Amino acid sequence: MTLIITAVTPEYCVMGADRRLTEGGRVVEEESSKLTVLVTWDARTVVGYTGVARIQDFETDRWILDTLGSLRTQSDSIHTILEGMRSAASDAIQKLAGCGQKDLRLSLVVAGFIYQGDAEEGRIWKITNFEGAGSIPGRDHFKILTFVPKTPGESLLVAAGMTHAVGKDQFEALESRLREGIPAFGAERKLCHIIQSASLNPSAANAIGRQCNSCVVPRATSEKITSVYYSDSISRNVYAVNAVLRGDIWAGGLLQTGASSPPALVPKRRRNEPCSCGSKEKYKRCHGAMEFPFSPMFFEVQRTEPPIPPSGSKVMVLCLGSAGRAS
Repeated sequence: MTLIITAVTPEYCVMGADRRLTEGGRVVEEESSKLTVLVTWDARTVVGYTGVARIQDFETDRWILDTLGSLRTQSDSIHTILEGMRSAASDAIQKLAGCGQKDLRLSLVVAGFIYQGDAEEGRIWKITNFEGAGSIPGRDHFKILTFVPKTPGESLLVAAGMTHAVGKDQFEALESRLREGIPAFGAERKLCHIIQSASLNPSAANAIGRQCNSCVVPRATSEKITSVYYSDSISRNVYAVNAVLRGDIWAGGLLQTGASSPPALVPKRRRNEPCSCGSKEKYKRCHGAMEFPFSPMFFEVQRTEPPIPPSGSKVMVLCLGSAGRAS
């Protein structure tokens, strides 16, 4: 189980998740990618998951990529793709249930913007077999819950997974800042701070990690989608989210700096304390003076309206992270 927090405002969508995997209360991995950028012809979104992560040969992060890769994301609408994910999740969990598995809870959170003509509308969807919408009959029965702003210009805030580890006051404070029009990177930092704080809550039972990924999807298609990685330790490794992009593709990001370069990520310190990177400089004059005390990575995608040309178009599944692959 993990914690996902998602906010959609009239100008941007931001989603954050920790990267820890646990099994039977034991930490088995600290750097599992739980977010995936999904760009279709009519939408720019980010997908996150919470619940079952690995059972036998089933790995949810790989399953998400395989499922999205098998769907016709170049020509199908985002609604068709959501239904395809719902059906595929039901089939996958049904097969696992046949193996005698008990805890097969799974929620997929999809958030971003739909582009319909001149309209650009923010949405959050939750594909789940255990959260919300009253009683859900069985673990292999998934529902699609849709969250839309009540009024134009209103923001959405949706959490999934171990939400009990977050205090009500923290959600209310974030909602207040969203109403005030906090910029995207300000919201992204506060959101990840909530996740890292939740990891210290005893009720989290060690299931929420301190390493986090976030993803910012601007409403304007002329602006790049950004992935950010937060580490709780000094690190030269920087991890991006996974990405499934359709159309002409430019994608990239720093995954590892040189051995002789300064650490890309360091824990935050008070302004006048020594920087945690070991430079012996005050934090405010070292990593604290950086415009971004983290390493953002950008996905730049050109949307293609259907019908898709039968040849000459690029199709790629690009995964950046600890289990990176390209195919």
